[in-house]
Amino acid sequence: SRKAFLLLLLGGCIVGMGPILAKVINAPAISIVLYRMMLPIPVLFLLKQFRGKESNPAVRKHSTRNILLMGLIGLLFSLDLITFYISLKYTSVASATLLSNLSPVFIVVGALIAKRTLSREIIWPILSMFGLALLCGLQNQVGSDELLGNMIALLAAVFFTGYILLVNKLGSEYNSIEIMLWSSAAGSIFLIAICWLFHIDLLIGNYTDLIYLFLMAWGTQLIGQTILTAAISKFPPMLSSIGILIDPVAAAIFALLLLGETLNPVKILGAALILISIYCAYACHPGNAAGVVRDPPA
Repeated sequence: SRKAFLLLLLGGCIVGMGPILAKVINAPAISIVLYRMMLPIPVLFLLKQFRGKESNPAVRKHSTRNILLMGLIGLLFSLDLITFYISLKYTSVASATLLSNLSPVFIVVGALIAKRTLSREIIWPILSMFGLALLCGLQNQVGSDELLGNMIALLAAVFFTGYILLVNKLGSEYNSIEIMLWSSAAGSIFLIAICWLFHIDLLIGNYTDLIYLFLMAWGTQLIGQTILTAAISKFPPMLSSIGILIDPVAAAIFALLLLGETLNPVKILGAALILISIYCAYACHPGNAAGVVRDPPA
């Protein structure tokens, strides 16, 4: 249980490098997302062959349905990244980061509707959202462009919530490499179609951007997102959505170290509250008292 949760945090930290790399790459946002999802596919295919086919023969009769669901995972993840990058053109990075990470709120609301009862677990998503607001900062004035960007960023959170729920659903039947392979392939096909439809240039201008793209594809996506996918499948969606909030904390630290951006006391307090909520959500979760974690497929 502890190892799986540490993997969740590690994956979130590695994925936190994504926005930093995207910021320094001189290419259209959609093409960045395409290369991020497409370049790891050959490595994922080789890893899948090495690990073998699906570990649970009982689910083979449902393989078509499950592959379609994994394709939907790729579509949702692509839409999440695209809408996040588009929102940055209209609103601040702080607002976009805040709104695109509201998955815990949607999952809490869904759980409350399903259970129709309040639980002590709701404390930690609320605390994490308060910390996220402090970390990202809040704008006093919002114009029409900012409002549009905020709505698009909020849409990104909806897509990512669906991504978390589907990965959690399929995690008991497929390992993370299989989920990543099929979802990356589906997402790449979707993005290629978008680039062709809107005549988006896919050429990379210089070797530096190409190196950054490979770092994003094989670091952030292949390593970070695969680790994150494996961890999400082991925990309930609410706990996973809170743990993933290590991503904006890591991004803020990377921005401080690599881009020279500052962290004032309010942002440091926000980061601390997120870390506290992550730890408490894990420590207080009922399944952890008994060491209960869903075993991954072999």
